[in-house]
Amino acid sequence: MKAETMTELAQQLSTLSLELGRTRSELRALQQRQRQTTRSTTLIYLGGLVVLVLLVGVVLSPKGAAQNVAQPSATVTRLQAPVLIQDKAGRTIVEIADRTGLHGISINSANGETAFLGFDNEKTGVMQLFGSGHKLTSEASSTGFKFFGSSGQSVGFLGADSNGQGSLQLKNSAGDVLVDIGAIDANTGFAQVYPRSGKAPFPIPNYIKGSK
Repeated sequence: MKAETMTELAQQLSTLSLELGRTRSELRALQQRQRQTTRSTTLIYLGGLVVLVLLVGVVLSPKGAAQNVAQPSATVTRLQAPVLIQDKAGRTIVEIADRTGLHGISINSANGETAFLGFDNEKTGVMQLFGSGHKLTSEASSTGFKFFGSSGQSVGFLGADSNGQGSLQLKNSAGDVLVDIGAIDANTGFAQVYPRSGKAPFPIPNYIKGSK
């Protein structure tokens, strides 16, 4: 074998030896990092387990011990009326007002209808529904339900009379009673239709009465 060939083989063997040594070093470093990662993962798991045990201990601790822990104070958001909530076009959706006759909350639709919940001029709780043009259509209060016609007059009532008996009234557009249904006492009911037939002094009552 020629001297040149021997020299070339020696160089190749030296290069392979260096690469093998470098590979071994990288393998040892990789093994060391893997051991460190394994230890870190184990520590993380152990830490999580300790936190979990502490949380369970707090939950299961006696109420007396929990009461000794200072509780954070609740955050209270305070708003001062009047308050308006508007859409992007500047139209009011919700209004909270404190002026006389409108002490409460108004919710407005895109069609101009309004629902009001609050207190009337007599400081009585009331719920009112308004149609287009802000015309009152119905009202609910402690006495009962009222329904209004296009003229603004009450055309119907369902609730209780002055004696606490159930009462139903139907009216014309002028507010005159046409039908009156109620109770005389706990055992007697009546239904009456206006106007009565016949001329004075002997009008014929359109009246139905029933009792137990």
